[in-house]
Parts: sequence; C-alpha cells; structure tokens
Amino acid sequence: MTNEITDSTTPNSQSTAVKPSRRQFLRTAAIGAVLGLAGCLSAGSETGEATPTAEREAIEDISFEGEHLVLTATEEFRGTELHVVDPTETVWAKTETEPTTGKARIRLLDVDGVGEDNHYSPGMFRFVFEPRGEDPHTERVDLVPDISVVGVEQFQEEIPLGFGRIAIEFQNSGTGPTWVSDITYEEAPNYAANDDLSENTYPALYGIEDVTEAIIYPESTEIFLSRRVPLRFLTESDHDCSPSEFSMTLIASTPNANPLRYRIEGSKGGKPESVSLIDAYVCSDVQVKLAHNGSQ
Repeated sequence: MTNEITDSTTPNSQSTAVKPSRRQFLRTAAIGAVLGLAGCLSAGSETGEATPTAEREAIEDISFEGEHLVLTATEEFRGTELHVVDPTETVWAKTETEPTTGKARIRLLDVDGVGEDNHYSPGMFRFVFEPRGEDPHTERVDLVPDISVVGVEQFQEEIPLGFGRIAIEFQNSGTGPTWVSDITYEEAPNYAANDDLSENTYPALYGIEDVTEAIIYPESTEIFLSRRVPLRFLTESDHDCSPSEFSMTLIASTPNANPLRYRIEGSKGGKPESVSLIDAYVCSDVQVKLAHNGSQ
C-alpha cells in the first residue's frame, strides 16, 4: 500500500500525506495543535467559553497517549489535587499533578470496554486545580472529535487477496480523540461485503493487532481496512478486468456519533486473479475514489 491516498472530495483537492504506519505513529498531539485550534483554555472563566491559550495559568501542555490525556501543569500547580469535570457536570476523574514533572494522566477512552463509560462525553471539560490552602482554579479544554473520510484506494498488500480490499484514510480535525469501530458497505460488487454495522463499539477492523490502534488523535490521519472485501468480483463467465464502472456506499461507525456515509466511484482495471474455490476473482488495478460531495 502506498503512503499517500488521493482526496477526491472536491475538484481542487490535494493529496494528504499519511504516516508510514499506525504502529509507528507517535500518538501524541501538542497543545498548540489540539487546544490552539479552538482556543480551548480558559483561566478561571465562569462563562464556559474558551480563551486564548496564551492566557492559561495552570496547564502547560496537553498530549494524548494511548487511551489517556496527559496533562502537564505549570510549576505553580504541580503537586496539586485535580478534578476533571465533563460536559454533563459529572466528575470524570480525580487525581493529582505529579510534584516534580507536573504530569497527570486522565483516561478518556476504554476501547475494549462496554457501556457508556468507555468514551468521554465530547464537549467542554473543566480542569479544577485545588492548591492546598488556596482557592480552586479552573481552566477549560474543549474535547470534541471530528472524524471524516478523506481518501480511498485499492489495498496493495497481501497480494492477490488484498486487491479485494479498500484502504480508507480517516482524518480527525477535532480537538479530542476517538476510534473507528466498524466499516461496511452498501451496493459493493461483492454482495457479502454489504453488511450491517456492528452494534457495539469494539473495533471490528482488519489487520489491527491491538484495539488502541483504532484510535485517531486530534489533527492526525489513519488508514483502516474493513473486515469486508468489497472488490471481490463474482461471475459465471470468464474473469474480466476490462474497464467498467461501478459505485458503492462506504459506511463507518465511531462511538458517540452518527455513522459516516460516503459514496465511492470505481472502475475495474489490471489483470484478473482467482482468490477462492468459488468463481470469484479480483483485479490488480481497480481505481476507486470518493465521489464529489461524497459525504451523505
């Protein structure tokens, strides 16, 4: 599989560089990229609105590692009790900032967990610092994922079986992490790929070795594969990869959000390869792209 997928969502779109490997991706996001995007910090504000990050007093840095948000407090607020209150006004976590480094780890995700508590409620979080003998100090962080599909291409690994899969590039342009749960299709050439989405949030993706690989962090992109094989062609005649067009709908699910739906246009090409005992085959050069205004 190549390391670049062409974004075909708009006539003037440009290709998006993709990180070489999900397993090699450094799963952190700097405070400037994550919080600065929405001006997400507020020092002691009671309005619930974010203020510029330059005005923060307690939070020096925020990054994301695995299922956790890692906060680094400024020197004045190190060794301080910290309460994290979610948008529903529920105390999501109680912890302390480490006296030397100022770090505190707050678990936001439980990817292989069940129930409503496996994913934080997106929205404005309040970080309430309680220095001993002093008044509490509150700063606000907006944690809202925004997932979209920005590119698709035929999978080019695990040949020839891999030719039947589509590599899908997801982007998180929001301020909070989330994960992709499942991917399926409608009207795919292979009718067996036209399946319902899984009803739970456990990642049902092809090729991931750990469930946390399904996480997409703010301001990053990841490539995922469905368990379904949409580009496997069935025929009663000779295997034929001569150019012919088709279309289908890609459907993907993430926790706490409606399913994503994108229209895909494709065309056969290349050489046919048999892939099973039944009369099924794949083509070595299938061109697929997101239809213009493909989001449904």
